Amino acid sequence: MSEGKPDSGSRPYVSFRDLIATLLPEICRLGVATAAEVGIETAAERIRDEARSSGSVLIGHAQVAAWARARPASTQDSASTRSSASP
Repeated sequence: MSEGKPDSGSRPYVSFRDLIATLLPEICRLGVATAAEVGIETAAERIRDEARSSGSVLIGHAQVAAWARARPASTQDSASTRSSASP
């Protein structure tokens, strides 16, 4: 880290820290841990150090997304009629 910013090799650890930060209010509300116990300010570095010292491999979640729009039925019908009428 330099000047409080994680190095480029820390991205997976920063992602885990960000996920924990998102869940922190619920973690505290449920009594799982306090904000002080979580220590979000140093979480990425602690996760990185623990993973490196134990030879662990961290695998984040995989996400796939797609976006599509279907043509209205009347447009599809006329398009298929035109293509079947073509030689």
